[in-house]
Amino acid sequence: MKLTSSPYCKTYSIFCILLLTIGSLTSAHAAQNDSLTYDKNIVKFNAMGLVLRNFSFQYERVLTRRISANIGFRFMPKGSFPMLSSFKSLIDDDETYEDLKNLKLSNTAITPEIRFYFGKKNGPLGFYIAPYVRFASYKIDYPNFEYEAYTEDGEYIGEKSIPLNGKANTTTAGFSIGSQWQISKWIYLDWTILGPSYGGINGTLTGKAALSEQEQEELREALEDIEIPLAETTTTVDANGAKLKIKGPWAGIRTSLAIGIKF
Repeated sequence: MKLTSSPYCKTYSIFCILLLTIGSLTSAHAAQNDSLTYDKNIVKFNAMGLVLRNFSFQYERVLTRRISANIGFRFMPKGSFPMLSSFKSLIDDDETYEDLKNLKLSNTAITPEIRFYFGKKNGPLGFYIAPYVRFASYKIDYPNFEYEAYTEDGEYIGEKSIPLNGKANTTTAGFSIGSQWQISKWIYLDWTILGPSYGGINGTLTGKAALSEQEQEELREALEDIEIPLAETTTTVDANGAKLKIKGPWAGIRTSLAIGIKF
């Protein structure tokens, strides 16, 4: 997976490395002063992600009795835009909403984080706060992006279409709050209650087709009508096809309910 090399990526990568370094140093110090035993390694599966067609896995390594490092990997197989109706209020154009209904989407994401636990017990238990960074890559496919066609005299002909496909990379940073319980000797329950994040998106969609001057103008107007929440789009159309660039700020909310097994 190719990750974006934007300033967001560099800044958040440095931020994450610093947190990991602090955690490692703290772990080394604690090892000399803490003889208590607790579980050190947990692998998890996010059951809540299945609602969004996501398969999400995590590995948590406990560094000290109050601090752990967590790495998450998520992938979503190609399919329709999940829970599109939830975003309808953010899209004020009905045609754009209909276009998104025909969208096919897949993605992968990597999420490193550091967790700080505040529970009464030692180890990865109780309430936590977790600064994190997420690097995500989305593959986007419009099998048939439709636009209205007219004659040079302005007479309506009907609908024409062009296939558009491409990808977009996002880099965001934020923090999560949640709680983790040990429900049996081997099993943990990890509830990430809320994890807002903010960063940037950069992507391009392209489509190839032989277009007349009239068709170029009609397609350009249709692409310029597309609205993506927060981000901005730039359209280029010529006789050989079209290109839609997506760039700007990006935000997200992270939540999960994961089942973990210690080892």
